[in-house]
Amino acid sequence: MQGTGSAFMGGPNARVGLFAAYYALQTEEAAIKEMEYTYSIRTSIRDIRTHFVNMQAAVRAFALRGYLDSLPPYDEGKKQIAAILADLRSNTAQDPDQQQKWDEIEKNIHSWDNDIAVKVIDVRQKINIGKAT
Repeated sequence: MQGTGSAFMGGPNARVGLFAAYYALQTEEAAIKEMEYTYSIRTSIRDIRTHFVNMQAAVRAFALRGYLDSLPPYDEGKKQIAAILADLRSNTAQDPDQQQKWDEIEKNIHSWDNDIAVKVIDVRQKINIGKAT
């Protein structure tokens, strides 16, 4: 059996098999890292959505009831979304397309905040103190 390359003798077939196994393992590890990366981004996006929905609910509750204790989720959401976006930007710094997406998300949230939320809160505060017209 000399020259057959038995796995126990370390012949050419064994080396090819080991190389194939090593390559498969490296490919699998790369795929797992990519999945973890994608999962972390998806989780962050889900968290942004959750905080944004909570912000909207807080503004609606304040508009309806007028109680300042309705607003902490609004304030907390702004902080959390800013932190999550900063983390996403840092983790995807090498990807200009992703950076553009984070900018768009931030722009849309700021637009809602400035064009709607701040104005609703201001009007309700004026109503609360009796100065609304």
